[in-house]
Amino acid sequence: SVDFYTFKNGYKLDLEAIASLQEDLADALREGPYQSNALIGGIDEDGEGKLFWLDYLGTLERVTKGAHGYAGYFVSSVLDNAYKKDITKEEGLKAIEQCIHELKA
Repeated sequence: SVDFYTFKNGYKLDLEAIASLQEDLADALREGPYQSNALIGGIDEDGEGKLFWLDYLGTLERVTKGAHGYAGYFVSSVLDNAYKKDITKEEGLKAIEQCIHELKA
């Protein structure tokens, strides 16, 4: 985990470094059955929020919104409708609530 890396090495990774874990995933694909999907998000040192999409093939892409698996089929339209460039934290939390509601329906 990222926290263990920080503890072990004595320094924090920036968001881009954390997202670069895709190289490890891509290497693992060649060695054996290992699959993982992830959305990696955080606030960088400049205070900018960033989100990265990492799929089981090791593809890494910076995105504005995302969902993996079957849930993605149901919540993508909610996220598309809710997203705007200057979205507030409250609007983001409301979008998450709408996604949860959509999945419960």
